[in-house]
Amino acid sequence: FLRSGRAGTIVNVCSQSAFQPMPYLATYAATKSALFSLSLALHHEFKHNSKIYVQTLVPDFTKSRGSSRDID
Repeated sequence: FLRSGRAGTIVNVCSQSAFQPMPYLATYAATKSALFSLSLALHHEFKHNSKIYVQTLVPDFTKSRGSSRDID
């Protein structure tokens, strides 16, 4: 759809865990790191030859059930 010449934006939601992994969250951190890398690569691929924009949202740490458990 985006390759049909129309403009569009891809927004990927990443995590601070991509840059600072935590114990017991290795898989989560690895996938967020890969998503960040993919987004950066796509941004550079599309920035000169298309109307496709790639953005990565990296929110600050958020308290949730998963993040509030005691990890020692």
